[in-house]
Amino acid sequence: MLEIKVTERTAEVREKSKDIQAMLSNIPQGLFTVQDNGNIHPEYSRFLETIFETNNIAGRNVNEFLFESANVGSDALDSAKAALFTIIGEDEINFDFNKYLLLNEYDIEIDHKKKYLSLDWSPITAGNIVSKLMVSVRDVTQLRQMESAAREQKRQLDIVSQLLNLSAEKYLGFEESAIRYVQENRKAIQSCSTNDNDIVSLLFRNMHTIKGNCRTFGFTCLSNVVHEAESFYSALKLSPEAEWDSVKLLSDLEVVEKVLAEYAHVFRAVLGRSDSSQEDRRGGFWLSHDIVNQIKHFVEKRKVNDFESYMSRLNAITIEQNLTDIIASLASIAAQLDKSNPIVKISATKIFIKYSAQELMRNVFSHILRNCVDHGLESRDERIAAGKSECGSISIDAQVHEDTLKISVQDDGRGLNIRNLFSKGVQLGKWNENDNIDILEVAQLIFYSGVSTKDVVSDISGRGVGMDAVKQFLEEQGGGVSLELHREPGASLEFVPFELIVILPSHLFFEAEVANIE
Repeated sequence: MLEIKVTERTAEVREKSKDIQAMLSNIPQGLFTVQDNGNIHPEYSRFLETIFETNNIAGRNVNEFLFESANVGSDALDSAKAALFTIIGEDEINFDFNKYLLLNEYDIEIDHKKKYLSLDWSPITAGNIVSKLMVSVRDVTQLRQMESAAREQKRQLDIVSQLLNLSAEKYLGFEESAIRYVQENRKAIQSCSTNDNDIVSLLFRNMHTIKGNCRTFGFTCLSNVVHEAESFYSALKLSPEAEWDSVKLLSDLEVVEKVLAEYAHVFRAVLGRSDSSQEDRRGGFWLSHDIVNQIKHFVEKRKVNDFESYMSRLNAITIEQNLTDIIASLASIAAQLDKSNPIVKISATKIFIKYSAQELMRNVFSHILRNCVDHGLESRDERIAAGKSECGSISIDAQVHEDTLKISVQDDGRGLNIRNLFSKGVQLGKWNENDNIDILEVAQLIFYSGVSTKDVVSDISGRGVGMDAVKQFLEEQGGGVSLELHREPGASLEFVPFELIVILPSHLFFEAEVANIE
């Protein structure tokens, strides 16, 4: 009777072993166990050989086998290796405490091919002690490649949607200026070997201007990488003793250039648009009968100077036309800040901006108007509590004074926090805590690179570079920017209302009254 039972039991075991071997031979998944010495048990699924493209598996150290060619950071890899030996042979609770350290997914180089692997770890216990670990390995390369292709396709569709409603002239103007700023940054980085404040300020201004223009046109894919580049500039600005890492700086520029190239590819190859599109990127004009007759008049009278002046004015546009895209972009900025879209009022009757100044105006006002929304206008709740309308307003008033154009910008927010700016001046060593500094001098600190009235940095502002860029751009063109404070006598210095005054020299604008030359 005992012999019969032993025979039956042996047959059952043999049958189960067959089933296990059949499973290990046919399951489309890599399965193996890790023994208490850290080596792989001789019995494992055949598919493991397919995944790793080797039959040299049995008895190998698990860390060497799994991670020898893996693309895994040294810290994560060391933690995973240490976790294995704090789990096997120890109480099962150790697995629960340390399983988060075990790698669940990574990519690996096998025979010059990249594969993506997904791992599951399960304890095999005897009593409450973990005697072995079972590891399940899946090759998810095709899935990750499909996901990557889907992400790339979605990204390209996003860029297509961003470019579709933008004229060729506007996109190509943006592209040209962005490339110019990137090239200027590269030249500055290559010319410098130490952390130079003036160089960092230049890098900051250029990259912040690219980001502002990205936000104007909704180029989110590009603005994200530009913001990352800015972050390193910020670190250099905040820590003058920080090491000048030209490799990192140039690498960041290459990333920006790569995304710029994506937009260029979609614009030209996907959308089929080109530099010679019907929408002339140089702001051309139609030769109407009136224009032709006027040109004939200049030629016949040999009025060369008048002809040149007339032609330059044909490319001019109003201030409102120049700022249309920037004003339209304020809605998304306000929404991101949980504020109402502000009302922008422009009073600039019969004043036109020449073509040569239109990029300057866009660069300057992308910074100014973004700051109005982010820094100047309060949140909905704050405005309502202060008895104001939920929706803030920004006024732009332009007037010709002698031979210059004076553009006044003012929002109905709280104003400048003079106390905050005074404290920043103390931190910067501009003055001492007990010094009696004129409030206008304190207010003008907003034009100093690295100074912001916000304490929190966001992808919109807070790095203290916007107004510094405004000042620099205008002064390079012979213009300028200043502040006029409107403080009531005896009023608090915490928030002081103000106007921002932008000055443009005469060669950048004209009045409509003198547009037609007889």
